[in-house]
Amino acid sequence: MSIENAFITPENINGLCALQVGDDAGFRYIVSNISDTDSATFTGITTDVAESAEMSPPGPKTVEPQSEINSGVSGADLAPGDPAFITTLRGLRENAEPGESFSVTFTFADRDPIEIMVPVEACPAA
Repeated sequence: MSIENAFITPENINGLCALQVGDDAGFRYIVSNISDTDSATFTGITTDVAESAEMSPPGPKTVEPQSEINSGVSGADLAPGDPAFITTLRGLRENAEPGESFSVTFTFADRDPIEIMVPVEACPAA
């Protein structure tokens, strides 16, 4: 399994781009299954930067051998291909500005978890 193109995505609201404590943030990423033979079951995300990580639609996601699934961001497809689902980090526990990074763990029912540092993406144009 590998995680690619992972970014916390701020919004540009009235020229401000930093995410504040208590805000929700979009989260985009690609989960790739590099196995030739075995499917994997992606169950979710944990992180200390937010109260919770919510996938919509909820529930485990099956990643077939030699394939990928991706999470876009509500209102925009910021990941390559059609997003399979949307992920939102609910209730940020820290302020987050573009360029900062936070630890995020991707969990699987049938694989070891994968922990990576995920950057806050540059502010989109207004």
